[in-house]
Amino acid sequence: MLWIISGPTSVGKSTFIESEQFPALTGFRPKKKLLIKPMDVPATDPRLLAEANCIVHYNMLRPVSLFARSEATGATSQREYQTRSLQFMADPWWNEFSRRTRDKPKRAVVLVASPALIWERAGGRRGYNIAYWKSLYEKLNFPDIYRAWVSELERQEIPFTFVDATGSTYPVLDRAAAFEIVH
Repeated sequence: MLWIISGPTSVGKSTFIESEQFPALTGFRPKKKLLIKPMDVPATDPRLLAEANCIVHYNMLRPVSLFARSEATGATSQREYQTRSLQFMADPWWNEFSRRTRDKPKRAVVLVASPALIWERAGGRRGYNIAYWKSLYEKLNFPDIYRAWVSELERQEIPFTFVDATGSTYPVLDRAAAFEIVH
């Protein structure tokens, strides 16, 4: 099983993976967690195709971050940033991952927290380019990004569960409760 642990940068994906709630929710209790963090290259990691369980740590802001770093200019409109933030197939890694793992069983966890809490967490990270992320966050509409991500998971036929990442207990949420948090 490939477990896709997803959410925007600083929502708490790594913290959730290390928590006791991760194995409680996923049933995945490896002695050593096989964790893959997408880089700016297509998904060629051989562990994705292995029979073993694996965790994919996916930042839902990858499409817009790649756009911001490689195509956007000072004249790029906020609307263009928002449009690009919804285009997951524009991420070469996600596109290749989807193609290569088409027949492999997958499930996703979608971590949710309020944009204010996510921003607070981002501000506390060491070695983080906070000016870059602040500038990007100010241009984005998080409820739209979450809706687009859920649509992408549904399009890929990947079952998913919303999990509240506002605290350390990580309760499972229904769709309405999840979107209440991200507004």
